Amino acid sequence: MTSQITPAEADALLDTLVLSTQRGGWDALVTADKQVLLNRAQAMIDAGQWKGRRYDESQDYAFPRLDDDDNLIGEDADPDPLAPLAVREALALLAWSLIDRADIWSRREAIAGGLASQGTAGLSEAYVPAGGASQVKADLSVVGQVWSRLAGLWRVGGTLI
Repeated sequence: MTSQITPAEADALLDTLVLSTQRGGWDALVTADKQVLLNRAQAMIDAGQWKGRRYDESQDYAFPRLDDDDNLIGEDADPDPLAPLAVREALALLAWSLIDRADIWSRREAIAGGLASQGTAGLSEAYVPAGGASQVKADLSVVGQVWSRLAGLWRVGGTLI
């Protein structure tokens, strides 16, 4: 599945959200690589437990969504573009955050599966038992930015990935 936003749209959104000095390798990526990261971000968003229901039950994406009164959820009152601005911004920020952190998600899966430590060529990482904090940490400022955009769309009782 491809992302609801294109690499060009992500570039434009990141121009308004992230200082050019903080964008790291995003600007150096070719379009195809940006699309891969956007697709990963889309999969993360689509896996969430969001308020309401899909605008069209046959749509591939989690957004746009309708509330119980058939009103669009989010600050955009039009299903075109297909996702509220908050979701489009979150997609761009998540994709950007995955550049240098692509292995964090596979590490988290391994830790959840019981991995206690790993090492290679003199570098090692150790993890505390399940439920505790590990040495692998996501960029909390990015997580905070993404959450601030998506919090109002999140279903009560859900868990943010």
